[in-house]
Amino acid sequence: MELSHSVEKHVCIVLIEGELIQSKVEHVKEYVISALIDEQSKGLILDLKRVVYVDTAGVAMILVLFRHLKEQEKKMAICQLPKNLNDPFEVIRFNNLITIYNTQEQALASF
Repeated sequence: MELSHSVEKHVCIVLIEGELIQSKVEHVKEYVISALIDEQSKGLILDLKRVVYVDTAGVAMILVLFRHLKEQEKKMAICQLPKNLNDPFEVIRFNNLITIYNTQEQALASF
């Protein structure tokens, strides 16, 4: 798993590559929270275009990040969700909480 981040228009964009699974979620969560604090951003975009698999722990971690940001009155969005992950996210109605955008540009424009 690889993680990287950038900041555009005071929004932290985190690119996750690989599998978002139980053994890696704590590391991802710590990385994202650290990036948000370091950058003092007004929100977060998770770019999932290079994620090949997400288990239930990965989904739960995304929800934890969403709640963390909501408590701080910050926004969160997801972009470039691979088609093979789209159905599981729709089944649990994930998109009712966090907006999922087709592109990073669309997600950034929502802030």
